[in-house]
Amino acid sequence: MPRKRSSKRKRQQDEFDRLSKVFVSRIVPIYDLFLLFQNVRDQRYKKFDKNLKSFLKKRYITSEGKIAKLQIEHPQEFRALIATQKELNELIFARTRIPSAFLSLLLEEYETFVQKCLQLYFQKKSYRLYRSDKTLSYEEILKVNSALGLKERIFQKESKKIIDDGVSGIIKWFQHEEIQIQNYLFDIWMLAEIFQRRNMHVHNLGRVDEKYISVLKNAEFPNHSKLKIGERLPIDSDYLEKALEAFIESGIIIATLLWMKCSPKDKNKRMENLYELGYKLLEEHKYGCSGKVLNFAQHSSMTIGSKKELKIINIINLATAYKLSGDRKKFKSTLSLINRTELDERFQFAIAVLEHKYVLASELMKKIGRNGSIRRDDYHEWPLLAKFRKTKLFIKTYKGIFGDNYNFKSPFTSRVFKNIDL
Repeated sequence: MPRKRSSKRKRQQDEFDRLSKVFVSRIVPIYDLFLLFQNVRDQRYKKFDKNLKSFLKKRYITSEGKIAKLQIEHPQEFRALIATQKELNELIFARTRIPSAFLSLLLEEYETFVQKCLQLYFQKKSYRLYRSDKTLSYEEILKVNSALGLKERIFQKESKKIIDDGVSGIIKWFQHEEIQIQNYLFDIWMLAEIFQRRNMHVHNLGRVDEKYISVLKNAEFPNHSKLKIGERLPIDSDYLEKALEAFIESGIIIATLLWMKCSPKDKNKRMENLYELGYKLLEEHKYGCSGKVLNFAQHSSMTIGSKKELKIINIINLATAYKLSGDRKKFKSTLSLINRTELDERFQFAIAVLEHKYVLASELMKKIGRNGSIRRDDYHEWPLLAKFRKTKLFIKTYKGIFGDNYNFKSPFTSRVFKNIDL
């Protein structure tokens, strides 16, 4: 759920905050585009496969005890047959190559984001580079036009080196900076596997090699001993969804930890950023990704001391993410974290909807009224209202409050993801 409106001045946006939001806004559409490509490919495959089977069925001549023969009377029919088979072969090839191409795009976006975060960290704490000798060639020095440009070049080179070393390089660098990333990023083995699977598909057509097994063994990847050299490991929509979740979770954790190291006092700003990102992902129907980000916000030690209202909002949004993703056990345990005494009407309404107490939710809607703490466009946009909005009770209550029929297509522009006042 979004936060209540405030008349206070908008908070100043930190650069880590901005980078995180840009990262999410760029990487999610890549996955959505893959789903679109796959849907189009599947539809075309079904169409051509159906046409081919219909074509062959009409032209096969069979007789008892003899092999079936294909009878084609006109050359254009033969050309049509060849064209259809060619199209099917291309679509089959696309099914194996398109997912790996999109995995590379996701990984490229992730690496770019992490590199920018590292560069920003070096800008804020440039003295951290002076702990060891760094070298630049004369050629690299001559490419820059100022001392400031030279400094930026050093930051860029150092951050790229960390990224090029892969997951192990990122972990080692964080340990060197005395940031215990492994305390927050529990699925680090998944990230290592994604990096290596991408390389395997680019260089070895998706077949398992010794390097892949070695990397997984070092990362303590489950069941790595069962892999066989030469075995083909596919990339499908389920795998890409897991990759998207891993990239968003680890990317946001990295940015937040670096932000905390640079500005330890910005606790509430960091939590605002995490809550906003988690809610944005709910709106994008990325419930797994949202759950990862909001769970990090909920259980991270850096949330200690943050505002009570923010914590309640995060718990409700996290519970919503678990519910919409089908994880009922985590949904119940998360919702039980809320102390229900002295909750305002917004929170009472949200909990009533999540627990399917729609009659109570309807009464709370009436109590909140037309100009209360929940805005009209909130009723159109809140992910937690997805099922309640479709009920006759909601439609009737909505009309009673606002005087017109509820339209499933919201006429409002979402304002939820804008900067929120502190």
